Amino acid sequence: MGWTIETTRPTLGLTVTHEGCSGMTVKVFHYAISVRPGGSTRRVPLMRITITPGSATSTSVTFTNANSYVRTEVWAGGSRVAFSNPIYITRR
Repeated sequence: MGWTIETTRPTLGLTVTHEGCSGMTVKVFHYAISVRPGGSTRRVPLMRITITPGSATSTSVTFTNANSYVRTEVWAGGSRVAFSNPIYITRR
């Protein structure tokens, strides 16, 4: 599930669409992928962004090109109400 983006650029710009999320909070997480013998582990995010949409329907975000993934979560009233499939970023 999700997408994979391969790029040689040092950064990658993505647009986070949050239409219909007014009054909620959108959290964007960028995690490095670290594979160890016996499985992979998730570490502290490389980047964590909190968006309070208001009347905007999208926000542009720039990520460092690293073997990693980006995912988003929508929060309302202190509960996570939705989350995205990951977008994997791989260096070429």
